[in-house]
Amino acid sequence: MSLSGSFKFYSCDNLKGEFQAFFNNALSEDDLAALMSTDNCISVIMSETDNGYRACVKFSKKPELDYSLEEEFGKETVLPAELGGGKSITTKTGNVFVSKITYPDVVYTHESTLSSFGMSNKITSSRDGYISTSVWERVKVSFCGFFVMESHVDADKFMVADAKISKAEAETMMSYAALKVTEKNGMYEMIDYLGNGKEQKVSFQLGVEFQDDYMGFPATHLFTSNSPAELICTSKEKNGNMSVWKGSATSEQFVWSVESASHGVKCSITYKRCGDVEGTWKLVTHSNYDNFLRGCGLDESMVQGLVDERSSFSFHHVGKGVYLDSTTSKVFPMEPKHTKPGEESSFQVGGMNMCELYNFTRDGMIGTVKIGSNIMTYKWVAGRELGHVEQEVVGKPFTKCTMIYARA
Repeated sequence: MSLSGSFKFYSCDNLKGEFQAFFNNALSEDDLAALMSTDNCISVIMSETDNGYRACVKFSKKPELDYSLEEEFGKETVLPAELGGGKSITTKTGNVFVSKITYPDVVYTHESTLSSFGMSNKITSSRDGYISTSVWERVKVSFCGFFVMESHVDADKFMVADAKISKAEAETMMSYAALKVTEKNGMYEMIDYLGNGKEQKVSFQLGVEFQDDYMGFPATHLFTSNSPAELICTSKEKNGNMSVWKGSATSEQFVWSVESASHGVKCSITYKRCGDVEGTWKLVTHSNYDNFLRGCGLDESMVQGLVDERSSFSFHHVGKGVYLDSTTSKVFPMEPKHTKPGEESSFQVGGMNMCELYNFTRDGMIGTVKIGSNIMTYKWVAGRELGHVEQEVVGKPFTKCTMIYARA
């Protein structure tokens, strides 16, 4: 069973002892109290690598104590300073992995067992014997979604070896990357967006092989999945060359890694999970929209027209992280505009000058728009079929409104 996945804390028979072991008794009383508070949410995101694993631990009440680590199985690793700098050796057998963490005066043994529910972790020490057992619930996630590249390791070198392109072409290709995976009635579609402006698209059913030039050359492909969070693509070229890509999803990331390739070059690409806001959305209903519009400084005739109108807006990726935004509104018309997350854009809507700055979030996007002297903020949450926006004018709490949209 793979270590990869997202887990959240469920229970522990000795929570104080658990934290003291993890931090080797280096926590202050205030920090310990915050970590043990009932409203402290503890989460772990784990990704299994070719020869080890990566882990990211987060504490909602004490984010300054969050930490990340990466270990290679069977190889001694020095832990982060937050954990006291102990030396750890981790091994994995089946669904059980064991870490022995050595400090000058004590050795802690963490024995973790994976299951379909999640993970249990038993801690003992050479000094105190049994300390605690904690249970972690697996957060059910899917490899479907929209993901934007955060980093990669040797993906450009892989492209040079695999696609027989130049180093400059490969670097341009990997200057930006995004991945979108959708599913409908058992049929999946995967789109790779690349830094050279090109898109690679493939449709597949799990467990059904097919022929396609998805990788840039004719080959037979087979997509399989051992869990909703895992995707494996095995490809065989006409000359017999084989390659295997393994994808692992968590609540925050998706990691594609090359498990094997005929040319021997391996790579990995780490993407952050973003809400899939792309597409056309039609307004279904709204609440307090009229007061929001008045707060933006619109005249009453325009307010009433917008309240009654059920227009649509479209948000489409056109390449290299640039999006085209348009609307069907007749009351508040806008010329289609190109925008990019994290970059301010200026435009006119209904004859009014505006500027906007937005960015993607894990479930959608957040943004700020300046309309004349007024500033509005919004949070857009995109679901599979429905989405909703919460927005208000800064300094005018009576303007807070909600709008519900459906994918067209």
